[in-house]
Amino acid sequence: QRVSQANDGCSLCGYEIEYPIHLFGECCFAKQIWYYSFLQVDITHVRGQIFIDWWHHLIRPWSNVDNREWLIWVTVFILWQIWKARSNKCFNNVVGCPLTTAQLAQHLAAEYTDVLDREGIVEVSRGDIVAVSSGV
Repeated sequence: QRVSQANDGCSLCGYEIEYPIHLFGECCFAKQIWYYSFLQVDITHVRGQIFIDWWHHLIRPWSNVDNREWLIWVTVFILWQIWKARSNKCFNNVVGCPLTTAQLAQHLAAEYTDVLDREGIVEVSRGDIVAVSSGV
């Protein structure tokens, strides 16, 4: 049986209030995931009062790179894996490993974009798989 350990605090780091920008960027668990990913984003430099502003600031440095779409897919899968780690802590009291979480996000993004390419839905260029962080 799944039991929620719900309260208002962050499930992953214990910060007093869990809100989206904290969970995905300010939480020490999330910061490690961003750094361990091949994106190596210093998430502390990403700003925004609301999530959509935070998101735009996060992806802005990639606006002129050939593999922008790939970087965004990896970013989406990182966010999803952070959410899953949070849920696993809330419901199963299991704390994940940030490095494993980052690697899984990248693997899932690659798997997903391979299907998109293979099915002719969209071609996603991984380029050199080098993220341009430029201050982020």
